[in-house]
Amino acid sequence: MFKPNEGLNLQMLKVELGGDTDATEGAEPSHMHYKGDENYNRGYEWWLMKEAKARNPDIKLYGLPWGWPGWLDPKSSPDAAATDVFADPALTANYTLAWLRGAKREHGLTIDYIGQGNERDAPKTYNEALRAAGAASEAGGERR
Repeated sequence: MFKPNEGLNLQMLKVELGGDTDATEGAEPSHMHYKGDENYNRGYEWWLMKEAKARNPDIKLYGLPWGWPGWLDPKSSPDAAATDVFADPALTANYTLAWLRGAKREHGLTIDYIGQGNERDAPKTYNEALRAAGAASEAGGERR
């Protein structure tokens, strides 16, 4: 599927960032079930990306948040479903950035592209917060 000049010869692999919610292939676990919880061994996407890279080191990796864990919405609770995971754009941006960092730190994977969200644009404030968090990370600092 990924080997150059054989099979499908795919040049890009898009994987979903699990969000503890239903996705394309069933429920996908998040790398963060709650703030501060980080586990980069949940889900099958890590294995799939490593297998793709083993067969084609030049394949591009693309991560797409398909769903989001409810804790990103400060108004959610066990009795109230999340309705706005972008209420705190910096929190959601750092959730995404943590996935990118975890891919590199835990699996040696560089993600070439990151999407905003499934089938819709994210708010401009989220995009700005993600850029700022990424820039702070590259500069050696971390933002909330």
